[in-house]
Amino acid sequence: MMIKKAFVLSAVCASVLAVTGCSEDKEYVQDPALQQEVDLLTAEVEALEKANKTLAADNAVLEEQTSTFVSNFSEQCASIGINFDYVQPGDGDFRGASVAAFSTVSAEVACSDCHYADNDLGAPTNHGAGDNCESCHSNPHVEQEPIEGNPTDPTFPQPEFGSGVVDAETGASGPDYYTNGSYLNADYLVAQGDKSVTRYEWIEAGDDTETPLTSLAQACSTEDRQHVEEMFPNDGKAYELTSKSNSLAAKTVSTVSLYDADFQLIDAPQANVATFGYAIEKDASATELGEMYSTSMTINLNNTCHNAFMNGDARLEWYEYDPTQSVKTDLTQPARNRGARILVETDYAKSSMMRAEGWTLTPVFGAQVGETLSAEEFKAAYESNAGTVTWCDLHFKVKSIIPLG
Repeated sequence: MMIKKAFVLSAVCASVLAVTGCSEDKEYVQDPALQQEVDLLTAEVEALEKANKTLAADNAVLEEQTSTFVSNFSEQCASIGINFDYVQPGDGDFRGASVAAFSTVSAEVACSDCHYADNDLGAPTNHGAGDNCESCHSNPHVEQEPIEGNPTDPTFPQPEFGSGVVDAETGASGPDYYTNGSYLNADYLVAQGDKSVTRYEWIEAGDDTETPLTSLAQACSTEDRQHVEEMFPNDGKAYELTSKSNSLAAKTVSTVSLYDADFQLIDAPQANVATFGYAIEKDASATELGEMYSTSMTINLNNTCHNAFMNGDARLEWYEYDPTQSVKTDLTQPARNRGARILVETDYAKSSMMRAEGWTLTPVFGAQVGETLSAEEFKAAYESNAGTVTWCDLHFKVKSIIPLG
């Protein structure tokens, strides 16, 4: 009986729905305020979708740039399709390249025997071991004969001293303290003097700049581009590429003031230390060791010049210091301290004194005017020309090369 009642109720409901269904003649009208809000939201969505596409494109560009991050000039040029390898300028690296590695290689040795991608001697990783290096690079060893022996093999007799004893003659502070970092082989010290550290940099062009560089493309095509590490400013201003070469070493000259400017003995002698840019030179024709190596400098008349001429000797120090290294001293690996102390005597026969006339130096006496003077003759000429001479052409004979200490 319950089932029948449920069926009758369902039939009634269906009949009512059929009679009162949706009226097709009634039109729905959207609320104007709501419609305006929908239109605004739709416009915002379209703007956001457009912005999202732009951001996605920008992000793709940034991701590509990140994968090839530009950190130096050669990479900067590569980013505009101009490709070349960076080449270390000069022939010295103050950051500690092995001395022996460069100085003793024969010109007949193939570059790829030492420089290839998976060793420590600096070949770029995109270079294969079988490449012909000479097709792009000059061989720095071609004109250099191998140096006999090791850098620490002494050319001159070395001082002997007991443990902890200071050597009064040479000033050395102890036996072989820095020997493994000292150029005791004079020929190696000569070779070090021929090396330099060169830096290229961009400076704003001046009125006398022949070819001002205003674009990256110009900069990437300029001469010596391969030696530049610093990125081109590329800010619309005009620039030029300049370079400066400096010695690997700080070079000091130590003398003692024994005579004053009036050539009278000083009651309390004083030490004098100065910095000058000298180099050690070799005369291969010399038959005596004491005549074979020398150094010279042209300087104004100062304490160093006065003392060297009056006393007849000096102490030179050749000092290479790299604060970035952890090894204290060595010549076969990067190290903080390298160099030598050089004991010299004044070479009066080759020295001269001059006076300045504007920018011109005129020799007054000595070798430059054809005179070969003894020590006493030179000192006498110096004293008699006091107040006239203002410059010195100072020559030294190297008498010994000893370790740093």
